[in-house]
Amino acid sequence: MIQTIIPTDKNHWLAMRREVITSTEVACLFDLSPWLSHFELWHRKRDKIEVEFEPNDRVTWGLRLEKSVAEGVAEDQKWEIRKADEFIYDDAIRLGCSLDYMIDPDGILEIKCTDFLQFRDKWVMGDSGVTDMPLHIECQVQTQLLVSGRKFVWVAVLVSGNKIELVKRLPDPEIHSAIKNRVDLFWKSIEQNEPPTPNFERDAKFI
Repeated sequence: MIQTIIPTDKNHWLAMRREVITSTEVACLFDLSPWLSHFELWHRKRDKIEVEFEPNDRVTWGLRLEKSVAEGVAEDQKWEIRKADEFIYDDAIRLGCSLDYMIDPDGILEIKCTDFLQFRDKWVMGDSGVTDMPLHIECQVQTQLLVSGRKFVWVAVLVSGNKIELVKRLPDPEIHSAIKNRVDLFWKSIEQNEPPTPNFERDAKFI
């Protein structure tokens, strides 16, 4: 059953995140996350430890710019948007997400900030704009669509502080099925105390 909760504070939000796989964590289940391995996620969820990353300058400024980017894109596209304060989760499969903004009536607006080199190397441009995003972001937005039930998501990418690229995604039933399957296997592995095999090169520091 889908639950929609507005957290009372950051600690409440973190407590809810500990009980589910979030949209930013789903990529771990496919070994696609740049920051977190499947092995580390398994141990953190089992022990109910929230993963908090030390923000670098890019992340800090990205958060500071998020509101301006969202409002600017909405103005250009003539969208009605609102900040999404709620945490949405499916308690049956323990999968959840937070969103950046809602596009009324049926959409999501996700904001990303990157530099020219990162965009050139990790995003794919076609004749009509961005065609492919980094796979961990693809996992994130498809999870958002799956949990929220919204009909589309626009990802607005601010490149080098002065150029906006937009990419749209619709719900993909095949991807949603794969996500639900991986999430189900993940929670069953915790119930059965069967951790994934570590990648010792990647997981050495955590181990």
